[in-house]
Amino acid sequence: NFGYKLENETEERVREAMQDNGSSPPLTYEDSHIFQSPWCQSEEDEIFYKETIFGIGKIAHSDFLIRGLISLLLLTTQPQESPYHKRKNIRKLSKQITTLIYRYLASKVGNKEASLTSGKIIQYVQNLYRCADIFENRRLN
Repeated sequence: NFGYKLENETEERVREAMQDNGSSPPLTYEDSHIFQSPWCQSEEDEIFYKETIFGIGKIAHSDFLIRGLISLLLLTTQPQESPYHKRKNIRKLSKQITTLIYRYLASKVGNKEASLTSGKIIQYVQNLYRCADIFENRRLN
């Protein structure tokens, strides 16, 4: 019962709300009023943002384990201006996660495809810092 004591009626409502019954399609990028063009100061930033989000999403959507590894990589990759960027232990952990991503992909799709895909993941993760800047500082709304 979710680790909490819930009244039967409340517990049933929570279960119903959490069920994915497929009755309505998931929300998409285009469904959000936030991303109705023009939403950004430049079209180039809009395109960059969308391509990055869709690109990493497409890779992450393909495999539960890859989603987890990408999440770990996001947590350990620091932008240049971060005070943690120069910490060797964090950089080492990030490199180890990158290696895990490559090795996992290589076991699934072979070395060549793993190299291409892990390179894309690394690039998308680095691009997410620019996406955050775009979203925080260059939106029109």
